[in-house]
Amino acid sequence: IRLRTMKIPPKSQAAFDATTEQLERYREEGALFTGCVLSGPSRGKPRTPRAIKPNTACLLTAKPDGGDEEQRQILGAFMVRDDFWGDRCADGLVRAHDRYRIMLPEPMPFWTFLDGEEQRRTWGSVPFRIFSNQAMRTILREMGVGLTTTEMISAKAILYHNKNTEELMRTGADEHPVAVQLFGSDPEIMAEIASRIEDRFDILDVNMGCPVAKIVNNHEGSDLMNHPELAYEILHAMVERCHKPVTVKFRKGFQKTDDTAVEFAKMAEQAGVSAVTVHGRTRAQLYSGAADWEVIRRVKEAVKIPVFGNGDIFTPEDAKRMMDETGCDGVAIARGAQGNPWLIRRTVEYLRTGELLPAPSIEEVIAMIHHHTELMLQYKGEFTTVREMRKHIAWYTEGYPDSSKLRGKVNTAGSIEELYALVDAMKC
Repeated sequence: IRLRTMKIPPKSQAAFDATTEQLERYREEGALFTGCVLSGPSRGKPRTPRAIKPNTACLLTAKPDGGDEEQRQILGAFMVRDDFWGDRCADGLVRAHDRYRIMLPEPMPFWTFLDGEEQRRTWGSVPFRIFSNQAMRTILREMGVGLTTTEMISAKAILYHNKNTEELMRTGADEHPVAVQLFGSDPEIMAEIASRIEDRFDILDVNMGCPVAKIVNNHEGSDLMNHPELAYEILHAMVERCHKPVTVKFRKGFQKTDDTAVEFAKMAEQAGVSAVTVHGRTRAQLYSGAADWEVIRRVKEAVKIPVFGNGDIFTPEDAKRMMDETGCDGVAIARGAQGNPWLIRRTVEYLRTGELLPAPSIEEVIAMIHHHTELMLQYKGEFTTVREMRKHIAWYTEGYPDSSKLRGKVNTAGSIEELYALVDAMKC
């Protein structure tokens, strides 16, 4: 990594404007971030980020180990100004108080972390308990998903060293890009925890759409749609403290008749988030009724950052229809992939080529149950695997002959061998 600097005349508006234009050119060339770092005196001594002198424009570049200069890419660009007071942050940078800020950092480009156009279009599992664990994310990755997310994790639980959170945050070495999804209602705690763990993930996603009562009653999840000012403080604090993209998921609104997603998305964009995911139902609807895709279209028209649509994606045709009708940048698939991870592969192929791959055969379903179980055993052990796979087997076998009888038997199985014997009998 190389840092290049160039001096600009102090207090020169023309030079400032010229450097601002240069930063925008860097952004167009692929910079991960552009922005302004402001420095000022403290106790008679100048404060400067990483010993860079004030009134300096900085370009951060990098190349692969052993690579030549032609492989060097721009990581980011920023300016250092000495006109204003600032606060030193843990990372060594100096950021100005908001009331003195003259150039807000641009949202970090979201696409940088997605490899290939077809992967930009399919965000993986939106966090559900059990469904978004490491075993399931591995399967979705094998199916070609562009991005997966962890299970929803409480920022306070991480802060207080809850014994279960480390397992929820565990990811594989080849599991990238991957997002961690956090929830909470305290801006300082959310920002602090996000900055602590960001090196382990590619994206920091915030859940402001969870409808579960115990989350809502704690003024977290979708309840934050009732408090957009607090939601702004949370997102803004995280963007300020973190170097990775911050994204947020929310719903159409809270009450059944609410339609506040557009204003909420504008607020999130103003806070500096890099992308939003919109679920087309209100909190009051939970998962009943049809998702309103029209609200996704209106959000897409209202903001400049990428917008992902979520809700009622059960077939590849659903995904394409959502993108055609709303103009959204991609789809976030959740319940549709429960027991049907092939939906990811079929959707990616359909969006890429227009070809509709066949649904899996019974033999493929049985083989996937075996594969899923083996992955669970690696991460969870037999006791937990047997109990969690009961629900997955119910999803995998839904719609097949005698599936209800199979579910009843699976729910009493006490070992992996019993599960396999019951599932393998489906071939007969």
